Amino acid sequence: MTNDTATEYQLTAREYVDVLVRRRNAFLGAVLAVLLTAVALSAFLPSVFRATATILIEQQEIPPDLVRSSISSYADQRIQTINQQVMTGENLLNLVKKFDLYPEKRDRMAREELLEEIRDKISMNIVSAEVMDPRRGLPTKATIAFKLGFDDRSPVKAHHVANELVSLYLSENLRSRTELAKGATAFLSDEADRLSKDVAELESKLAAYKEAHVNELPEQLDINMQLYERTDRELDDVRRSLRAAEDRKLYLESELAVQNPYQTLFSDTGERMLSPNDRVKALQSELASKVGIYSEDHPDIQRIRKELAGLQAQISDEDRKRDLAAQIDEKKGELAAIRGRYSDDHPEVKALAAQIDALIQLMNESVPGASARPAPTNPAYVQLKSQLDANGLELTSLRSNKARLEAKLSEVEARLQTAPQVEKEYRDLTRELTNAQAKYSEVRNKAMEAQLAQSLEADRKGERFNLIDPPQVPEKPVSPNRVLILSLGAVLSILAGVITVAAYEALDQRVFGAPMVTHLLGAAPIGVIPVIWTAAERARAKRNRLRAIGGAGALALIAALAIHIFVMPLDTAWFVLARRYGF
Repeated sequence: MTNDTATEYQLTAREYVDVLVRRRNAFLGAVLAVLLTAVALSAFLPSVFRATATILIEQQEIPPDLVRSSISSYADQRIQTINQQVMTGENLLNLVKKFDLYPEKRDRMAREELLEEIRDKISMNIVSAEVMDPRRGLPTKATIAFKLGFDDRSPVKAHHVANELVSLYLSENLRSRTELAKGATAFLSDEADRLSKDVAELESKLAAYKEAHVNELPEQLDINMQLYERTDRELDDVRRSLRAAEDRKLYLESELAVQNPYQTLFSDTGERMLSPNDRVKALQSELASKVGIYSEDHPDIQRIRKELAGLQAQISDEDRKRDLAAQIDEKKGELAAIRGRYSDDHPEVKALAAQIDALIQLMNESVPGASARPAPTNPAYVQLKSQLDANGLELTSLRSNKARLEAKLSEVEARLQTAPQVEKEYRDLTRELTNAQAKYSEVRNKAMEAQLAQSLEADRKGERFNLIDPPQVPEKPVSPNRVLILSLGAVLSILAGVITVAAYEALDQRVFGAPMVTHLLGAAPIGVIPVIWTAAERARAKRNRLRAIGGAGALALIAALAIHIFVMPLDTAWFVLARRYGF
């Protein structure tokens, strides 16, 4: 018979029962082994206790519309951040030393392994709930609390460590919020101070620019335009007045030139008496004509010169030279006229040339005492002279006004020309100052809000962690689950027994039962001989049962002795089992 042939045969329910009865010893052995293992694990695995605390996240007491917090992160983000800050190696090692955790492992475990061990024992669970978002008006999930726990074989240590973890989380949350609020306040205050300096610097710069261009600023444009137009009109008026005054001067000078400054006098006989100027002119003409005829020693020439000297002392040197210049010009005109008719050797030409030279010599001579001039006596001359002097003063004033107005007009024109560039630079400075002031005002307001937020955190009026369920000393372990171990052990024991029986049947090549013989041979057997137990076989079976019972008893006794020696006394183990299972 081969395995392929045997596997083709399908056992009946009765034959399955026969197989179980036939392999009962193997089945019971596997069941007992697995079941005893489960019982041992359930009874003697160390209990682990968990101390748990619940921390509620409370919103700030003052409405955010009145005082806005400077902490902008969400609660779950801050919890994770605080968790990383608390779970540092230094804090965890302090917990190990403070509460004497894992004394049997500290000496043989590396630092990283020890930290990983304690991190595995710390649990944190976030508690969320559906809430209404006040900003969007939509339902959303928000973190409202979180639970902290610590697992340890000692319920007292678990309680102490959980308390310490709660303290660390609460203090770290308070510290981090306070530091964040202080940092925001310090940053905004420093930024406000810096912007204040920038604003002051820009104000000084703008003030200096306005002072340097006080008359060229945009607000002065209309004034400068009006000033330019008014100055231009005034300049036109002055120019017209100046032209009129100059025309009047020419007229007065021409009128004055034909007037004799001295009034004509008559003698007792009724003859006209010449004035000193007229007498000098006559003598000068007579002297010029005599010089061309006589020598300098001639008595007539000497007489004329003496008379001229006396008369010249009565008139001014300027009038004398002006009269001589007029006579010279007149003689030169006559000389030019006769030269057109005669040669230079002609007596008349020579006489006129001698007269011109004599007049030039007289004009170059200075007459002592000639600076004094008698006051004019002709009323018409005096009136014209007064008008001419007044006209001169008027001309001087008008020329001065003209120069002043032209300078003023040029200055205003220069202002108007530079006004666009000045306006651009002024607008740039003003805009820069306005932006700096707006930024300073904004940062200053934020700094004040940050100070309020800092006071909010200092007084613990903001969002805070509130311990609503402090950790208690646990009375019931969280692991191992002994009922689950026993239940699983029972199921696995039966499964192990079935697998063991199946393995025995698969490895056994024998044929059992008439149906299998009929299946193999294709024909039913003539007869079936039942199992006949002899007295020796019964005795041997009885001895095997006794050996099995004795072996199990001895095994139980050895196990109990080992537990008593290496684990705990049996009476203590009994009380532990009684307390755990309630019997």
